[in-house]
Amino acid sequence: MVKNSHYYIIIIMNKQLAPEELNTQSIHYTQSKIPVIEGLDTNEEKVNTYTTTNDIVPKNISYLKCASSNQKQCNNIKDALYQQQLLLNKLGDVRNQSKINYESCDTKLKSCELLYSDMTDKTDEFKKVSKEISAIKKDLKNCALDKEKCDNVEKKVYNLEKIISKNEKSLENIKTNIKRRKC
Repeated sequence: MVKNSHYYIIIIMNKQLAPEELNTQSIHYTQSKIPVIEGLDTNEEKVNTYTTTNDIVPKNISYLKCASSNQKQCNNIKDALYQQQLLLNKLGDVRNQSKINYESCDTKLKSCELLYSDMTDKTDEFKKVSKEISAIKKDLKNCALDKEKCDNVEKKVYNLEKIISKNEKSLENIKTNIKRRKC
């Protein structure tokens, strides 16, 4: 029982206490007074308690200062991490937008290259048909001698003119697509 008595003293040590007899009959009875207990030296317990408290208080103050410093550092690190996360998010958005722009440009470029290839093919077809027409016109001049040959040549010319007309329409469509895609 003597060993546990110092806990009681710690709890109420802020009050000025003097050992007294416990008188529960008194009207002015308060719990702030320590009763005299046989075999218990309250002065020794007070000295031990204050000595222990004096040893513990600097450690507690040091601990509280360390904990406060750690909390400040932790808050600074959290703020820096939050700022870095915001920056990372912004950079991610910029990267994604750049990727979208690149893919859009790449798609447009491929479309323009395809249209250019189609236009080149049609131009080559025009050149081929033009050469054939020139050769046929030359044959027409010489065909006065052979009527049947002339009729066959005229049919070929008519068919080639249809092909030219079809190719011209196709080329116009390609040009429209080029303008629409701003190539």
